[in-house]
Amino acid sequence: MDDQPPSGNCVTGGATGCATEGTGATGTTGTTGGAATGGTGGAPDECLGSDQCPAGQICVAGFDGKERTPLVCVPAGSGCVPPSSDPAADALWCADDAACCDPNTRCSKRGLCEPVAGDAGTGTGTGG
Repeated sequence: MDDQPPSGNCVTGGATGCATEGTGATGTTGTTGGAATGGTGGAPDECLGSDQCPAGQICVAGFDGKERTPLVCVPAGSGCVPPSSDPAADALWCADDAACCDPNTRCSKRGLCEPVAGDAGTGTGTGG
């Protein structure tokens, strides 16, 4: 079960209660001239997904337990979000699966990189 994002934080446009990018509508995070805003202080997100970042970069934000900072593009190798079992993951927020360090995890609505359903995390097993 995915944790719901904290009030006032939308990871991507179009989610329930969130503004859709480019509409100029005001949702939970609001929009300014069609650009989504998010995080502390209402600063605009630099990206809403890693596909909006330059090559070799991913879209992530910081998280203090209540609010996330604006989503920004960072180098993939140094800024990826570890699996949710890692205590360091609590201070970060993934925008999408590409922002997860472990390819066997998926970005949840809360911005945590959770194990893929059915993946026990052991890396062992047989095909069938």
